[in-house]
Amino acid sequence: MRCGVIGDGRMGRAVCREIEAVVGMELEFCLGKGRLQQLRRLGRCDCLFDFSHPRSLEAIREYIERTGAALVCGTTGFSPAQLAEARALGERAPVVISSNFSPAMAVMRQLCRRLALALPGFDIEILEMHHGGKLDSPSGTAQMLLEAVDPAGRRPVSFGRQGMALRGPGEIGVHSIRGGSSPGCHRVMWLGQGESLEVSHQVFQRRVFALGAIKCAQRLMGKGPGLYSAEQLILEGIGIDH
Repeated sequence: MRCGVIGDGRMGRAVCREIEAVVGMELEFCLGKGRLQQLRRLGRCDCLFDFSHPRSLEAIREYIERTGAALVCGTTGFSPAQLAEARALGERAPVVISSNFSPAMAVMRQLCRRLALALPGFDIEILEMHHGGKLDSPSGTAQMLLEAVDPAGRRPVSFGRQGMALRGPGEIGVHSIRGGSSPGCHRVMWLGQGESLEVSHQVFQRRVFALGAIKCAQRLMGKGPGLYSAEQLILEGIGIDH
């Protein structure tokens, strides 16, 4: 399985290291933001990993359309139009786009869906914490958890609170903390009258995300064009129905 990686930041480098350690996988290239123009001259790899920046999307789109390589995209911060453009690549190749490739996070999202149904009268708060160098807020994973607890997107959402901000009926709070070196911590809290329940997930090494992305890539091999869910691919791999 020949692989290419776009992005030479912390996650891109982690993915490169893990690819080189996996038997049966070969790293063909790793391109940072200053070398994206080289992508136009490169031949087809089996899977392209993208852990870069939304600005890389045009070059990646051209490569996928030209080669039909599978795409595993972990870039965050896409605008709605860019996200739609990235998802549309599923018409040409097998594609998975996710903000989080952790197996435990896939299980947490499924738990959150069930808890939101089981505790309809509880207030919900989502808290996420990342290192001080993270650009986007709230995190893509926090937005995935928000979708899990409110799939229809009908509830009002408060992204942080300030001043005289009384909680509204059905409101979901989403809060971001930035600082230090944390790769990621996410908490979802159900707050009721006299009791509360919390589900949390913390990552200590970026290797967790890199290995999850590689597992998704392996499961994409042999699949036809389409937009696949990282959660679906991960849960299938560990024998849990999605």
